[in-house]
Amino acid sequence: MKAQGSGHFISIDSTLGHEVVPTAAVHSTTKYAVRAISEVFRKENSDIRVCIVSPSFVESELIQG
Repeated sequence: MKAQGSGHFISIDSTLGHEVVPTAAVHSTTKYAVRAISEVFRKENSDIRVCIVSPSFVESELIQG
């Protein structure tokens, strides 16, 4: 992307990367890290677009306990 002078980087995190809940501390931590890395990438590369998609809760084993 740097060589061609443009690009689009898309990260998938979670709403749990915006707020920590007691039963999902590890998940929240890793999703917050995705957000932080993406923000650093955005600030260091003005010629590459960076988007972060943060879906909300979905039916999964994590939510079921």
